[in-house]
Amino acid sequence: MKIALVYTGAGVITNLSKIAREMYPDSEIMNLLDDTLIGDCMKAGYMTKDVELRLINIFQYAYHAGADYILLTCSSVGDAADLGNSLVPVPIIRIDQPMCEAAISTAETIGVVGSLSTTLEPTSNFVQKLADIKGKKINIERGLAKGAYEAGVAGNFVLHDKLIEETAIELSDKCDAIILAQASMARMEERLAAVTGKKVFSSPVSGIAQIKNYIL
Repeated sequence: MKIALVYTGAGVITNLSKIAREMYPDSEIMNLLDDTLIGDCMKAGYMTKDVELRLINIFQYAYHAGADYILLTCSSVGDAADLGNSLVPVPIIRIDQPMCEAAISTAETIGVVGSLSTTLEPTSNFVQKLADIKGKKINIERGLAKGAYEAGVAGNFVLHDKLIEETAIELSDKCDAIILAQASMARMEERLAAVTGKKVFSSPVSGIAQIKNYIL
C-alpha cells in the first residue's frame, strides 16, 4: 500500500511522515510538497482557482505514481479535496476532518485558533459544514494569532508559541472546546488544554489514523 501526503509547507513533513510510518509500517509513504501554494493563498487571501488546479495536478501525479490513498495535510486548501475526489480514482482525504468532527460532538461553541487567516476561515467554514450535515447547531469563535506565522517562519518558536497561547487563552472564555487550525500547532495541544482548561483538538494523529477507515 502506498500513501501520499500532500503538503503546502515543509515544516510539518518530518512529524507527519513519522506518524504515518508508525501507523502504517507496511506501507510506502510518499511526501509531495509545493510550498508556493500557501504563499499564493496568502497573497490572494484565499485559495484561488489556480492553486486548486495545481493541487489537482499533484493529486493526479500521486495517483499515477501508485498512491492508494492521498492525505491533504493543509487546511487552507482543504476544499480542494472535493474537486479532487471527483477527478481522481483514489480517496483524497482531509487531515482536519476527524478533529472537526470530534469538536462538534463534544461542544456547542467551538473556538478555532490559527496563525493564518487563509487557514482560519476555511477551517471555520468546514466545521460549520460538518455541523450542518450532522444537524447540530453550533457557534464558532475565531482567534487569529497575528504575527505567529511569521515568527514561526523566522524560526522564533518562542514568540510563535506565546502568540498562539495568548490567543487561545483569550478565546477560551467564549467557547467550550478549541480547534488548532494548523497541523504545525499540534505540539501545543496539551499545553493549551492546561492553560485554558478546555478540550483542545489537533489534526495530525486523528487525521492520519482515519486512513484506516478507507482501507478495504
